[in-house]
Amino acid sequence: EISIAVRRAHRNKGIGEALLTELEKRYRRQGIQAISLSVNRDNPATRLYERMGFEIVSESGTSLVMKKTLGTSS
Repeated sequence: EISIAVRRAHRNKGIGEALLTELEKRYRRQGIQAISLSVNRDNPATRLYERMGFEIVSESGTSLVMKKTLGTSS
C-alpha cells in the first residue's frame, strides 16, 4: 500500500499525478504487479485515482481501499 501527500499550496498542479506515474513506472520495473491505497471517500484525490485506473476494492466507514493492477514495462 502506498502513501503520498501533496501540500495544500501545491495541489491541482499535476504533482500528485506525476508522483503516481513515477511510482507506477518504478514498481513495474521491479516486477510489482499491483498497488493499493486508502483514501477518505470525501477526498477530492479519489477522482484522480479513478482517472488513473484505481478501482475501489473495499469500503470501511469513510475509508476506501483502491487498487490498480500494473502491466509490464515496455
